[in-house]
Amino acid sequence: MAALADMFRGDLDGPFCVAMSVRNLRRNPKVGWVFPNTDSIVARPEMVDRIDDPGLSERFADAMVRSSRYG
Repeated sequence: MAALADMFRGDLDGPFCVAMSVRNLRRNPKVGWVFPNTDSIVARPEMVDRIDDPGLSERFADAMVRSSRYG
Protein backbone atom coordinates (compact mmCIF):
# COMPACT_ATOMS: atom_id res chain seq x y z
CA MET A 1 0.00 0.00 0.00
CA ALA A 2 2.90 2.35 0.71
CA ALA A 3 4.21 1.84 -2.84
CA LEU A 4 0.77 2.76 -4.25
CA ALA A 5 0.68 5.86 -2.08
CA ASP A 6 4.13 6.90 -3.32
CA MET A 7 3.08 6.38 -6.93
CA PHE A 8 -0.04 8.57 -6.57
CA ARG A 9 1.33 11.13 -4.11
CA GLY A 10 2.23 13.78 -6.69
CA ASP A 11 -0.77 13.37 -8.98
CA LEU A 12 -3.86 12.68 -6.85
CA ASP A 13 -5.27 14.13 -3.68
CA GLY A 14 -7.70 12.25 -1.44
CA PRO A 15 -10.10 11.30 -0.14
CA PHE A 16 -10.13 7.90 -1.84
CA CYS A 17 -12.68 5.12 -1.85
CA VAL A 18 -10.71 1.89 -1.39
CA ALA A 19 -12.01 -1.68 -1.54
CA MET A 20 -9.87 -4.72 -0.77
CA SER A 21 -10.49 -8.38 -1.50
CA VAL A 22 -8.77 -11.75 -1.77
CA ARG A 23 -10.23 -14.46 -3.99
CA ASN A 24 -9.55 -18.13 -4.78
CA LEU A 25 -8.12 -18.85 -1.34
CA ARG A 26 -8.69 -22.58 -1.69
CA ARG A 27 -7.04 -22.93 -5.09
CA ASN A 28 -3.67 -23.61 -3.46
CA PRO A 29 -3.81 -26.42 -0.86
CA LYS A 30 -1.03 -24.78 1.18
CA VAL A 31 -3.28 -21.76 1.75
CA GLY A 32 -6.70 -23.36 1.37
CA TRP A 33 -6.56 -25.47 4.52
CA VAL A 34 -6.40 -22.25 6.56
CA PHE A 35 -9.71 -21.07 5.03
CA PRO A 36 -11.94 -24.17 5.08
CA ASN A 37 -15.25 -22.27 5.00
CA THR A 38 -14.55 -19.46 2.57
CA ASP A 39 -12.98 -18.96 -0.83
CA SER A 40 -12.92 -15.16 -0.85
CA ILE A 41 -12.76 -12.27 1.58
CA VAL A 42 -14.21 -8.91 0.57
CA ALA A 43 -13.97 -5.78 2.70
CA ARG A 44 -16.52 -3.02 2.28
CA PRO A 45 -15.29 0.04 0.39
CA GLU A 46 -14.13 2.81 2.71
CA MET A 47 -13.37 6.47 2.31
CA VAL A 48 -9.82 7.24 3.43
CA ASP A 49 -7.64 10.33 3.18
CA ARG A 50 -4.56 8.33 2.19
CA ILE A 51 -4.33 5.13 0.15
CA ASP A 52 -1.88 3.71 2.69
CA ASP A 53 -4.18 4.39 5.66
CA PRO A 54 -2.92 2.04 8.41
CA GLY A 55 -6.41 1.47 9.82
CA LEU A 56 -7.68 0.14 6.48
CA SER A 57 -4.89 -2.44 6.24
CA GLU A 58 -5.41 -3.48 9.87
CA ARG A 59 -9.15 -3.94 9.41
CA PHE A 60 -8.61 -6.04 6.31
CA ALA A 61 -6.01 -8.17 8.12
CA ASP A 62 -8.51 -8.66 10.98
CA ALA A 63 -11.16 -9.79 8.47
CA MET A 64 -8.71 -12.34 7.07
CA VAL A 65 -7.93 -13.72 10.52
CA ARG A 66 -11.64 -13.94 11.41
CA SER A 67 -12.27 -15.91 8.20
CA SER A 68 -9.46 -18.36 8.90
CA ARG A 69 -9.15 -21.34 11.23
CA TYR A 70 -7.44 -19.03 13.71
CA GLY A 71 -10.30 -16.52 14.02
